Amino acid sequence: MAYDVAVKSSMVAVLLMTVLVVPPLLVAVLKRTSLFWLPGAALIASSLAVVIVWPFETGHDEASVMNGIANFVHLVIGGGLFVFGAICWIVAARLHARATRTRS
Repeated sequence: MAYDVAVKSSMVAVLLMTVLVVPPLLVAVLKRTSLFWLPGAALIASSLAVVIVWPFETGHDEASVMNGIANFVHLVIGGGLFVFGAICWIVAARLHARATRTRS
């Protein structure tokens, strides 16, 4: 039982690190290339996938309350990914403009 919890929590930690650390690193690496927009677009696409793919279920029993909470959590996660993707996209566009302006 403890092993399952440790594995699940480490998987969540890896997922969070991937979502929160890799896109800003990619923004820093890709700022001088024509692919500067890719990390922000990937985050926005993943946010749309979280919201669109999740099956929103409704009903009137006890399980429906848990489904409603899960629906809300998925919408919050999708919204957070969308905002983070938009911020990454804006920062990448400004860094790209600054990098190309100083180069020419």
